[in-house]
Amino acid sequence: VDTPLSNKDSERRAKALFHEIRCVSCLGESIAQSQADIAADIRRTIREHIEAGHSNEEIKVYLVSRYGDA
Repeated sequence: VDTPLSNKDSERRAKALFHEIRCVSCLGESIAQSQADIAADIRRTIREHIEAGHSNEEIKVYLVSRYGDA
């Protein structure tokens, strides 16, 4: 379940990242477009990292370390 962040600015930031980051199983599709379970997991992870105060760059570094650079 995609639960939006309560802070509107944080949610806008999350959605911008969703459109930028590609799904690891649906190559070519952003995680915003993908219906794959892994894309939902990544969206949830991004929201968690934003709430924890991480920068976009820190989030991207984490995702690359976790899933690789597709």
